[in-house]
Amino acid sequence: MKKKLYIVISLSLLYGCNSREGNKQEKMVESFNPVTIDVTKIIESDKPLMLSQFAETISYISLSEEPLIGDISYTSVVVIDDTIYVDSENIYKYTSKGKFIKKLFVVGQGPGEALKSSTTPAAFNKKEKYVTFSYKSIFNVSYSFNGDFLGKSDPVEEDSHKFLETYFNDYSLYSTKHRITSDSRNSLGQYLFYVKDINTDSVFYFYPNPAANDNPSFNAQIELDKPDMNFIHIDSVLWFKHYVLDTIYSTQDFINILPRYIFKTDNTYLNIHEYIQFRNKVLDLNRVKVAKTITGILPLPTGDLLFTINGKLSLASKDGNVYSYTLKSSINDIDEYLKEIDIANIIESRTFYVENNYLYILVDAFKFFEDGCKPPFNELMEESNPVVVKIKLKTPSQQS
Repeated sequence: MKKKLYIVISLSLLYGCNSREGNKQEKMVESFNPVTIDVTKIIESDKPLMLSQFAETISYISLSEEPLIGDISYTSVVVIDDTIYVDSENIYKYTSKGKFIKKLFVVGQGPGEALKSSTTPAAFNKKEKYVTFSYKSIFNVSYSFNGDFLGKSDPVEEDSHKFLETYFNDYSLYSTKHRITSDSRNSLGQYLFYVKDINTDSVFYFYPNPAANDNPSFNAQIELDKPDMNFIHIDSVLWFKHYVLDTIYSTQDFINILPRYIFKTDNTYLNIHEYIQFRNKVLDLNRVKVAKTITGILPLPTGDLLFTINGKLSLASKDGNVYSYTLKSSINDIDEYLKEIDIANIIESRTFYVENNYLYILVDAFKFFEDGCKPPFNELMEESNPVVVKIKLKTPSQQS
């Protein structure tokens, strides 16, 4: 009974603030039973996950040696129409075999040029074939996949920052941050993100802030390295979860929005009310240090779920069963080329790409020269560009 009541409340919250061109609409939600994952009794383990637990095969794509990409801590890989895009301080374009094609823009402050942060990912519009990113947090600039400058947005408003998170079908998704004033100390505002229809430039959907009425005391406003929302594209489905909320949703159109996984948590996990206090620097730092948060997520084709708790990796079954989480990197028990992969960091930093049951990630070249490894390419050197690792994920028919 409690579970059913919780789902009803959750759905009421989620669908309470939706609009299309300013008009309220009732959202039709198909019957769906989300998976409950109880993380209240999860234990930390020294036993790493094996790649074969969720992957079938692994292959490698060597990137051209020039230009050199450098540190890939926040560098993403995106694969669209058999073309590889490496998203760093520039957008590097490669063939499906790793041959360099071009950089999408010229770095600079002149006409048609741009300055891009290597730590802030770009938003790829797969349908219309262009990419948008923040220019020094002043405005957004867009370039076609061929590198044509398409223009820039209006400057960011002083009292409210709107960050383009991603494109999805005909929609652009924006998260919001508000400057704290004497009237309001809730930096998350009334909603956590909103969706605009690209064709009409009208707001289509709001995701409400369940703690919008919180007005905590104020010390100073903290800026976080990681975004509040986690948006994951897998084929035609968009998955999303907020940093400190307990439900993962999926949608194909922002009309039918399904709660797919619900984490059963307890008071050892940070809640959104505390999170707002934390952003105002009024939450006890000891609480922040010990509190757990579920940030990284990767839904798998089998229905299983990879996720992270405080940067430590766990795997929940499609039935919601979960036992432990670990700081250890996942062991590659499929071939001899790579010893281990830090899956936790990859899904925490959101630098991966999934399509057609393949997971694409970047791995530093020197990882292929560790003890027990055999480089997959004769020309590969420790200082070479990172390698694109293509992992075929297990499907239900391949799950043991």
